[in-house]
Amino acid sequence: PDPRPIETKKNPEPRTHTTTHHTKNTSTSVVNHHHHRSQQVAVCTAGMVAVFADRTTMRRSLFFSLFFVLRQGQSFVPSTRPWFAIDAPAPASRFRHDQVLRSNGASSSSRTDDMEITDEKLYEIARRLKLEIFDLEEGIFGFDSQDPVYGLEVIQTEIPLSSENPSLGLVLTEMAGNKDGRGLVLVSEVTGNAKNARSSPILVGDVITGVRTSDGSLRERTTGLNYDRTVEAVGDVKEAALKGDGTLHLELNRLVKRATIQVQVVQPGKNVTTIEALAGENLRRLLLRKDIRLYNRKTKRFDMPYATGDCAGEGLCGTCLVAVNEGMDLLNPKDGAEELITRGRPLSWRASCRTVVGSNNEGGTIQVRVQPQSDFEDELNPRVKSVKRKE
Repeated sequence: PDPRPIETKKNPEPRTHTTTHHTKNTSTSVVNHHHHRSQQVAVCTAGMVAVFADRTTMRRSLFFSLFFVLRQGQSFVPSTRPWFAIDAPAPASRFRHDQVLRSNGASSSSRTDDMEITDEKLYEIARRLKLEIFDLEEGIFGFDSQDPVYGLEVIQTEIPLSSENPSLGLVLTEMAGNKDGRGLVLVSEVTGNAKNARSSPILVGDVITGVRTSDGSLRERTTGLNYDRTVEAVGDVKEAALKGDGTLHLELNRLVKRATIQVQVVQPGKNVTTIEALAGENLRRLLLRKDIRLYNRKTKRFDMPYATGDCAGEGLCGTCLVAVNEGMDLLNPKDGAEELITRGRPLSWRASCRTVVGSNNEGGTIQVRVQPQSDFEDELNPRVKSVKRKE
């Protein structure tokens, strides 16, 4: 890769390189900067992003460098470099919502013209992205949308490779970068094997946030890395994939417009209220923001059946229950905490603090009834925390 430092200008113009870059042959692997094991972490944020995070503590300067660059809108000259097959061995080098909009399958993105996307469109995508620190001590960070109308869709896809045709066919553009190896790199062209991605197509404007082999023996996180470190990471995993089943697995972040959801709220003694929400919003926060009376003060807590009150959305008390009359398919599946809270209760009941509307970024109508537990005396009794389904 081109070792020259990135130049800075107030009004940068795209700079494109079309030559193939060769890297010296070496039999040793570059030391991974993240020595600790990785685990998949679902992070709840207003921008709906899931990241493949390392459980490691890192220096504060490492986290904040790109974060402030993107937040302050500094300009960088983008360096676009193609990464095709190379004759010599590839460089020995080195995988987030309120909820994730979509983690598998065909993309719901409305950007159908991305293959002809312009440089200005790339700038527009870059301006809407920021690097967010979710947990400094745990080393959890990832991309988020600065524009509330947009969210991040998480895509899992695979690129088939072979020893006869090992080229990925991806062109990457570095939109931001600095000396500590952090940056923002977008896909700017999709050709060759990348066009044949299996689970979901790769689109111009996507961000590669992770890469792994099929058996998971080698996986690398690329969130927030500059061009050189991104290519280094993908190259290492590509070589391992070619020695295995020839499949390279990619995790991508994609900026998409959030779908609109109509949430109809049935309240005791009141007319039905309709609220317009964006896909990915937390149901409890949405209802409270619209002054909907969500809680019945007589409801005993699940975690403390001798007390009333609520846990402020921590998913512990089970007092923010709603009954879903319509649109259950537009909500996220129950997690372990919600399964515990709603065990023995009607299947249509959800804990609103654990519920996300439009979790797959699909529009539609949802109807919920607040305080369904008020119909059952047992629900207001501190000694009983389960009820029979009401016919």
